[in-house]
Amino acid sequence: MVASYLGGCAIATSYVGLVHPLSAALSVVFGTHHCLANCIAMKAAGEFYPREVDEFLFFCERQAIQIPSGVCAEATDNVLNQLARATLMHDKPLTNKFGPNFRDVLTEDRIKRIFMAM
Repeated sequence: MVASYLGGCAIATSYVGLVHPLSAALSVVFGTHHCLANCIAMKAAGEFYPREVDEFLFFCERQAIQIPSGVCAEATDNVLNQLARATLMHDKPLTNKFGPNFRDVLTEDRIKRIFMAM
């Protein structure tokens, strides 16, 4: 429990930006395992991390790792709303990435479009 707590403290105060809040939402709403959820979120974050996503996808291809796609293709409005809420509750990393007015940049509609791209 202490390790989990300290890991959470590290995540909350680090610059994990957008990937962690998106992956946490996938885990909460769909029960997606943390590592896989991070990979799915990273693949969809190219708008915000173009160089990093290209590098990530290069290594996935090199190692023949297939990241699932279409995970939100059939998501209902209710599910997309849950995903958006579960993402936006991560104030600290989103503030680290986008600044204190992150909700002006990362609107619920924009988050839903990101999830639909997953």
